[in-house]
Formats: sequence, structure tokens, C-alpha cells
Amino acid sequence: MNLLDVKTWSERQQILAVILLTGGLIMGLWRFVMYPGNKERLALENRISSQRSRLAQQGLLTDEATLRQRLRREEEYRDMLLDEWRETAERLGGFPNQRDLVEAPVSTIDFKVELYNARSDLERASRELGIRLPYDLGMEEAVSSNEDARKLMLQLRTARKMADLLLGLNVQKLGRIEPLEPVAHAVKDAGLDYIEEYPVRVEFFGSLENVYALFAAMLDKEHVFFLKNMRVESASLDTPGLLRVNANLGLLLFFKDPAELPPAQTVRAPRTATPRF
Repeated sequence: MNLLDVKTWSERQQILAVILLTGGLIMGLWRFVMYPGNKERLALENRISSQRSRLAQQGLLTDEATLRQRLRREEEYRDMLLDEWRETAERLGGFPNQRDLVEAPVSTIDFKVELYNARSDLERASRELGIRLPYDLGMEEAVSSNEDARKLMLQLRTARKMADLLLGLNVQKLGRIEPLEPVAHAVKDAGLDYIEEYPVRVEFFGSLENVYALFAAMLDKEHVFFLKNMRVESASLDTPGLLRVNANLGLLLFFKDPAELPPAQTVRAPRTATPRF
């Protein structure tokens, strides 16, 4: 009997051989084709389960309705902060209609007319109150071609506002008012200006009560000035109680709405080097 000759096999032997051959093929197919895929599937399922557990622990594994509710709360909080910023800018801004001052065009003629009117008003007030003061407000009438008329106008209004404030305090003499160069304040890491500061240097002669009154007046919404530095000394040994006050103050111009500013940059924690032994 030749075992390699299938024709010599009985029917039962042939059926058994077919079963064994089919089983071998199935085992080979599973071993070389299905097993790697199943192994990869199990690994992915384990990773998904691990990520799901981690997200659940962090509270991030939530449904869409919950996420939308969180988004709505964050938007409400953002709107509240924007409103607070706008109220703060309105309260601390030194100029009325701040956005209009940025957008409205200002010509050299506009500046010269306002400077003339300011000097005339101060001269009239000086005569009525009997207080000496510099009528020129530390500003020149001549304007060069490369000067910004808008900046000059805001410097003039800062000096005028400071003069009106000191006249209202009834100081004895206003020795000097000198507008200084504006200072731009930008968003950190964005290079976008959103506040301009208009400082002014002033010297006046008065009493200690005038100094106290100045501090109180700077808190008033009508003339909010930010004090940068101040020096108070006796004006004369022959006049007890008369003080010479030199101070640098400033007005703020908020010309950017917070909604126009770029989002804050996320600050990454510095990497710590792994010690090597």
C-alpha cells in the first residue's frame, strides 16, 4: 500500500486527510495573518482604555452638552472681564471720548487754534484769581513738518488740564508746566500698543493744604492724574509754610478695545535638566 497514492486510500482516510489539511490551513492562516492584526488590535484597545481612564480622571471625558455648557460659561466670564476693562478704561482714562481722539484727524491748524484759546483762557483766569502762571504751557506755536499734530494736541490738553486743576486748588504761583514725550505701552510679546501715557512736569508754589488737595483731586474722575514722582521742599526761609513742589504726573489714553487685543501667550514652565550620575 502506497501512502502517497491517494487513490489507494479508503473514503474514510480521504475525509480525514481533508479535515486535517483544512485545519492546518486554518491554523497557518491564523498564525501568520490573523495573529499580528489581533495583537495590534489588543494593543490599541489597551491604549484607548488607558487614555479614557486618564481623561476621566482629569474631568475631560464629557459629552457635547457639558462641553457646550462649559463654553458658554467661559464666554460669559470673558464678556464680564471685557466689561470690567472698559469700565476701568473709562474711569482711569484722562481724556473724554478716547476712541474719537485716536480716529479723528487733527491738523496743525487745529492745534494752533486750541493752543491760542488755551493761552487766552489761562491769561483771563490768572487775572481773575490773581495767580501767576506760564501762559505758553511749555509749548511752541511753530510746528515742524515731521511733528505729529495729534500728539501735540494731546500734550496740550494734558498741560491745560493740569493748569486748570492747580488753578482750582488756588495755589499761590504756577512756576512751570512742561509736557514730556508720550510713552507707549504695548502688549507683552505682541508688540501692539494699547495705552499711551502723556506725562507732564509741573512746578508750583503753595501750602501743605494745596499738596493734600492735589492728592485728593487726582482721585476724581474729572481729572485723573497718575503721580510718577514728587519733590516737596520749603520755598523760602523768609516765608514759613510756603512750599515749592516739583512733580511728574501723567494722563492715560486707552485707545484699544480689549476685544481687539491678541490672546495672552501661554507661559511654558522651564525645563529642568535631568541630573546625570
